[in-house]
Amino acid sequence: MASYLRYIVLIPVLALFDSAALGQEQVTCEVCHEAEAKQFFSSVHSAAAVSCRDCHGGEAAYLVDAQQRTSPSFDHGPSFSGKPTRFEIPERCAQCHANVSLMNPYGLPADQLMRYRTSGHGKALFEKKNEAAAVCTDCHDVHAIFKASDPRSRTHPLNVPDTCGRCHGDEAMMSEHGHSVEIMDEYRASVHGRGLLEAQDTGMPTCATCHGNHAAAPPGVASVNTVCGKCHQQTEQFFLKSPHAEIDSFPRCIACHGGENSHAIQQATIRPKQLVARFARSPAASDDHALIESLHPQLSLLTESCYECHDEDSDLPADLEAFKRSEEMYGMIGEAEVAYARTMARIDVVGRGVLLVEDEQLMMADATTAVAELGPTQHMLQIGEIASVIARLSASTDAVNVSIDEKEAGLAWRYWILWPMWGFILVFGVASYVKYLRLKAIHVKPLP
Repeated sequence: MASYLRYIVLIPVLALFDSAALGQEQVTCEVCHEAEAKQFFSSVHSAAAVSCRDCHGGEAAYLVDAQQRTSPSFDHGPSFSGKPTRFEIPERCAQCHANVSLMNPYGLPADQLMRYRTSGHGKALFEKKNEAAAVCTDCHDVHAIFKASDPRSRTHPLNVPDTCGRCHGDEAMMSEHGHSVEIMDEYRASVHGRGLLEAQDTGMPTCATCHGNHAAAPPGVASVNTVCGKCHQQTEQFFLKSPHAEIDSFPRCIACHGGENSHAIQQATIRPKQLVARFARSPAASDDHALIESLHPQLSLLTESCYECHDEDSDLPADLEAFKRSEEMYGMIGEAEVAYARTMARIDVVGRGVLLVEDEQLMMADATTAVAELGPTQHMLQIGEIASVIARLSASTDAVNVSIDEKEAGLAWRYWILWPMWGFILVFGVASYVKYLRLKAIHVKPLP
């Protein structure tokens, strides 16, 4: 029995001596695959104790010599599954990401493979056997996988347009599938794209916000308002009360904000701060209409967009009347915005002088709220509702202007009262000086 145990112990010892004699050493994956290991060890998978074997199989370590380390045909053993094909990648990732017990500790959903199968990408891959369809590694990378909140991640909001653009900006690839590459340029020029890429506002919608990520699919006409309504909830509620919401075929939000280019979403409303800033930069306008165009040029474009449906050849009822109502509505909005910007500018100018305008600034808070309400309220297309908001706005601006008028009148009156006082001081000063000269002549004798 003792000799048997010695034999068992000697086997691995002799094997080590044999390996050393053959110039072999025991190595792990990162020794040979340095570039991949460098990416992997900085990724979220490394932090989660995922190993190379979890995705590729194989052994924990290998005995290799110098020649084998550089050989592209090195045999990793029967348990090694190697690099998965594009068709295998979703299932390979799902070994963990479809496992609820593994995903729960990290707060991650376990239904991503199921969602992917319902997406345009998943259907193209699994149903049409299109190997060019996007798979997990196209969006998340292969080894350098980071959290979406990490700026290095391909799925970070600022990087999403470029990630999607790698395929959707490829003209050869998109033409093959009948898709346009212009959508990337349209998005970058849109209010969403400029806010994200120029202003670095990560709260702005990206491709995934509207199309989904793993279940990516373009929203249809009937669901566009629901997609937009995820962010623009108040606007959606007002739109659903409009006559346009009753038309099943109406293209919803993009009808006015994007037209035929559903990715070229343009801003139609102007925030209060923008109105004030534009008014400060506006040259002297000949009339209020010119000033409206300077402050809010989108209003005239909105009126023109009505012509796309309500033209003279349209079969829609009361087209001319509808267009007149739109002109009236946007004219009311433009005049109210000019009054607001002009009042805010007046407060700024007056506040730089000797008058205190804290009360007027507080009074303008209601007006600022009303200006912000004009945007969503106009989606109802009801002049009465617009007029109600404008009435509140006008009440605030009128009250502020009356208050400033009274303060300026009081200041002017105080200036007039000061004139007699300054006159008295001047006369008193002159009289005092004359008295001084007389007393000097009497009591002060010149030196000999």
